Amino acid sequence: MNENFFNGILWLHIISGGLALLAGPVAMFNQDGGKIHRKAGIIYFYSMMVIFVSSIILSIVRENWFLFMVGIFSCYLVSTGYRALKLKMLHRGQKAEKIDWFILIISLIAGIGLIGDGYMDVF
Repeated sequence: MNENFFNGILWLHIISGGLALLAGPVAMFNQDGGKIHRKAGIIYFYSMMVIFVSSIILSIVRENWFLFMVGIFSCYLVSTGYRALKLKMLHRGQKAEKIDWFILIISLIAGIGLIGDGYMDVF
């Protein structure tokens, strides 16, 4: 892979991480459902999705499977928070959608991979 392309993805990853670090506390410390809370939450969510995609690209290029699994796990945490907003009526019979199960299964596989990676490092 072209080193300039790799560095561009790395900078995108870093800038998105900084943006998420700024937007997260803004969302947390503003009134739930308020205009600032929602806008900061959207910025946080999309920044984290850019971080996820860039971490997957970077981890594949450098063959860093730990980063690959951490990227998936981070995406799982952010996307389940987002999906929780869409699934507010589960107690009233609303059903999880296929995307919810997909996110869960992929994250489970990555979690098992993280455990296996840690196990292999110990032994």
